[in-house]
Amino acid sequence: MNWGECQIAALQKMFLIGGNTLEVNDSTKPYLAAMPQAANEALRMIATVGRFVVRSYVIEQEVTGERWCKYVLPDLIEDFYRLMPNSAVLEIGDNRAPAHYEIEGEHTLILDGRKAGRYTLYYYAYPATITSSTTADTPLNIPREAEVLVPLYIASQLYKDDDNSIATIYRNEFEIGLERLNNSASSGAERFVSATGWW
Repeated sequence: MNWGECQIAALQKMFLIGGNTLEVNDSTKPYLAAMPQAANEALRMIATVGRFVVRSYVIEQEVTGERWCKYVLPDLIEDFYRLMPNSAVLEIGDNRAPAHYEIEGEHTLILDGRKAGRYTLYYYAYPATITSSTTADTPLNIPREAEVLVPLYIASQLYKDDDNSIATIYRNEFEIGLERLNNSASSGAERFVSATGWW
């Protein structure tokens, strides 16, 4: 679903348009202007509670002579939300293995400064922010099964003054959908790493 399709679906839920074309008129303008904020709320909830958006980031590390190298991940990765558990992979030449690392606080990655290599980190990402200048063909960039929840949330927030009972129904549908997403989310692959390094 792209942003234009999301706007159309939200307007349809608020009974402001009947067709599948985005209509900008005196009736829809105030709702369209308020949609980015509501959409961003929905996208953040989906990406941090319902269905994580997984992305990767590569750190090319040289031997520094330091025992520990610290990387503040939100400073490196603009859309960083949280590192996936056990999800760093170290590549040295043709060898690829789970990387040994530590997390300090919530966002500081600590790697062995004596080890050079290519570290691929898999992390949970915040979705891109919707603004008033976001074009209609911009994808929402969340899992497909979660896209249908965004128009529901928008309508639940913007239709309160028009018909609070319908807005409440939409919010309830959004919360139920969010819970289903959360319950169906998979944790990804897991691998065992020998702590002693004997194999």
